[in-house]
Order: sequence, then C-alpha cells, then structure tokens
Amino acid sequence: MDTAPLAAFALIYGGSGLGKSTDMAATFPGALFVCRPGGMTPAASFLGIGVREIHVRTLEEVIGLIPLAKEHGHDSVVVDDLSLLAESTDRDFEVSGKGARNKFAKYVHLNTLCASLREQGRFVGIHFAANAHERPRGKDAQGRERSGGPKMASWNMAESVVHEASIVLRCTQDASRRDKWKSVYDVGGDGWVGKDRMTAAAARSPQNLRAILTAGGYTLARTPGLEWQDEVVGSVKSKLDSGEDRASLVEALWPKLTGAGLDPRHVAWALRDAFAAHELRQSTANRFRELFDFSTPGASAFGS
Repeated sequence: MDTAPLAAFALIYGGSGLGKSTDMAATFPGALFVCRPGGMTPAASFLGIGVREIHVRTLEEVIGLIPLAKEHGHDSVVVDDLSLLAESTDRDFEVSGKGARNKFAKYVHLNTLCASLREQGRFVGIHFAANAHERPRGKDAQGRERSGGPKMASWNMAESVVHEASIVLRCTQDASRRDKWKSVYDVGGDGWVGKDRMTAAAARSPQNLRAILTAGGYTLARTPGLEWQDEVVGSVKSKLDSGEDRASLVEALWPKLTGAGLDPRHVAWALRDAFAAHELRQSTANRFRELFDFSTPGASAFGS
C-alpha cells in the first residue's frame, strides 16, 4: 500500500496570455516543467529564476516523464500546456491512420491517455499541476449541454481530466480590480467547471496558486536563495491584517529591499504573494457563516 503523504493536484485553465505559466513557476519553482519549447520563458523574464524543463509534443511523452520528476529530486511536476499536447496527440493519431476503420478508436485512445495522465498525477507522490486553454460551454455532438472547461480533444476528455484534481480553477480577468494585475481565479460557476476539495479558494481569488495552496495547508518550497521571500510575505501580511495600507507598505519596503541589492523581480514576487494571501484571507473569512445567509435564495446549504 502506498502511504506517501497526499500531494497537491491542481488544474488551471483559461485564455492565452493571462499569466497561467508564470503563476505555475511562482508556485512550484522547484518543479520539473514538462512543456513545449519556450513555454516557461516567463520564469526567467518576469520572475528572474531558472527552471528545469523537458520539452514534449504529446501526452504519451508526458505520461512517461512524470515518474522521472520524483526520481530526479523534484518536489513537483507541472504540465504546460495540456491543450497543445492533446492537440498534437490527436493530430498524430489521425495521421497514423489507426482509426480509419473505427471512428471511435481515436476517442478511446485519447480518453485512455487522459485517464493515465490523471492517475500518474495523483499517485506520483509529489505536487502535480497542469494548465490548459479554455473551451466555452456548448452542445456536444449529441446535442447535450456541456459546461465550459479545459480545452481538450473532446468533451469527454475535458470532463475526464479534472476528476482526480483537488482544485480546478478557471483563469479570467476582472477589470474592476484596482491592481494592475487583473487576472483572477474562479472556482467554476456560471457554466464553468471548477472545484476546491481543500476549501481554500474564494469564489473569485487573486491569481496566486501559491497563496491558495498555502491556505489549504501546504508548505511550498522557495527557489534556493530566495527563502527570505517567506519572511517578507509573513511580515507584510501581518501588517495588512492589522490594517496598514498597501501603498504605504510598498513605499517603505521597496527602497529598503531593492537597496539591499535584491532583484526587483524577486521583491515584486514576494509582495504579490503577501497581498494575495491577505486578500484571500479576507474574502474567505466568513465562508461558513455565509452558508446561512437566508436573504439570498439558495444561499444556505440547508435550503430556505
């Protein structure tokens, strides 16, 4: 019997260019990133770190590589991006002609790969995360209404890939946010797939998977040499919780930290984590009391 401690299993999906890959690198800097060439460029350009990458085209390659991440000492494995990998796998199957006599053969093959990927992610024993593009809700070939979710080669494949995950979040943008960083994570809702087995995310959370997983009880490693970021996060979060103003904190800390020779990208990363942790705590503080808000129909878990 496998008695390895339960690791995080996260799936993020959303439009291109919203910062999903950057946030994966910020959350799991010690991961093995299984990706396309160029997929993790933001780790260096925006976060100022190097990450370990292995470049792949298909889901078959991913499934074979996931166990190697643990063998080589990585604390996590991140697949970036599932949609492109599924697309290449689908195209290769079509070119091979293997499904010429059976139009369902391709979907059986893809669904089998999807199930294998899910199982590898759940049982690998280290944190597993993946991101994907999004497909809006719509009707399948049988006319059945389907929720929006990860963009995969078929509706069934999109629904299957989320089954093992502990948390499934949709990445979108909220123009009303006062931050320059407008991307957010939604836990489903309004016709979109989503779930949170950890009860850690808000209905709408800041785009910071590290803050969400930390709220769910996980302790995530920092890039070697950047352990000081956790001290900054803890200090800033405490000051925010006590009512201090964000702008004033940045005004005081930025020259102090960058003046000490710290990379501005690393300082910005730590401050962003602190702000996200504070925002998440505020937005979830009354989540259980709100189950009994009878002013809104259906708001209570026990009905009206």
